[in-house]
Amino acid sequence: MKAFAIILMLWLTAVVSSAEDLSLTLEQLQQEALRVAPDLQSQIRQLEAARAAARQAGRRPNPELYLSADDEEQQITLAQTFDIWGKRPIARRIGLARAEVREAELANARLAVLHEVAIQFWTLADADRRLALLDDELADWQKLIAIRKGEVEAGEIAVVDLFNSQSIAAKRRQERWRLLETSTAARAALNVMAGRSAGAALEIEIPVWQQVGINEPADPQEAIAQALSRNPLLRQIRARLESAGLRIRQEERSWVLDPKIGAFARQTSDGTIGGIMVRFSLPVFDRNQDGVRAANFDEAAVQAELRSAELLVAQEAYIAFQILAQTRSAFEESSELVNGLLAQQQELMQKSFEIGEISERDLLVARIDWIRHEQELEALRARLGLAKARLSHALSAEESETNFKWTQNNY
Repeated sequence: MKAFAIILMLWLTAVVSSAEDLSLTLEQLQQEALRVAPDLQSQIRQLEAARAAARQAGRRPNPELYLSADDEEQQITLAQTFDIWGKRPIARRIGLARAEVREAELANARLAVLHEVAIQFWTLADADRRLALLDDELADWQKLIAIRKGEVEAGEIAVVDLFNSQSIAAKRRQERWRLLETSTAARAALNVMAGRSAGAALEIEIPVWQQVGINEPADPQEAIAQALSRNPLLRQIRARLESAGLRIRQEERSWVLDPKIGAFARQTSDGTIGGIMVRFSLPVFDRNQDGVRAANFDEAAVQAELRSAELLVAQEAYIAFQILAQTRSAFEESSELVNGLLAQQQELMQKSFEIGEISERDLLVARIDWIRHEQELEALRARLGLAKARLSHALSAEESETNFKWTQNNY
């Protein structure tokens, strides 16, 4: 019996620990998603394959051995192809450029995973926090409606006032269902990205402290400069542009075969003789003119694609910077209002109710108004987190790469 009790206690401890482990921060969820993302694993393998192909392209060709024999003579020839036109280094550099394309694709996919997790995290944080506040508001509405029913029966207010309160409460209940749907969808998305069942229990740690980046760009131009220098999509296109330029050189030299130089020994009935052999191609008919022309067109197309992508990246960095600045300003103003003036007003209303200066109905009306302001603050908090994630994505920066200072933001 004692052994059974010990086993039961250990099992309960494990269950509690497991439940606690599922209360995760944004960074923990992002690291989980990176570990299990199948697209990332596939692209890692493709990157290794591209690097192996680049190494293979740089290797020298093997020497060739020819043997021939008949009734009258036997011959042995040893030959080696020599790269005097620089084709092998060009092929290796093209392979390295293709590997860099794969590396940029991997970096872009990694940032996409981090960004998607951040979006779902802040969506869930917003929905869960506002649901909690909405439950408090609906409880106050229920009390207020009960009071107003009594006032209608006493003839103190018109029935329409009671109907208005009931209508507002009904709309708030509908909003609660929408928030519950949003919360369920975001929680399921985070679970799936982390490799768990969509319906698994998951609680997130909503930051009590609001982070403000000190390594963020000082102005939109700095944001644009950072984005243009770090964006993996632009790195990918630049690597493709380098590869296209190298391909032109490769096509220009492809029509000339590398010389093959060898030595042979022939044994006949008259004795043994030896000599050397050299093989060259004669570019009489085909000098790969159209291949070179096609490679030039490909390079021009990639250059145009790069210019277009740079404009889009610069635009996104500018928009993300401005959205973050505007959202932070709105959040600070709302935070100052809720945690300052409205908090003092709520405290005064509570004291006035306790000493009988105001009625419970007046207190409930004030509390409902205060909770609505809190919900707006929580929505701004989530928008601030989303704006920060958007700017980090635009700058191709991971949250872990940025240092932060912290300013307290009370709930």
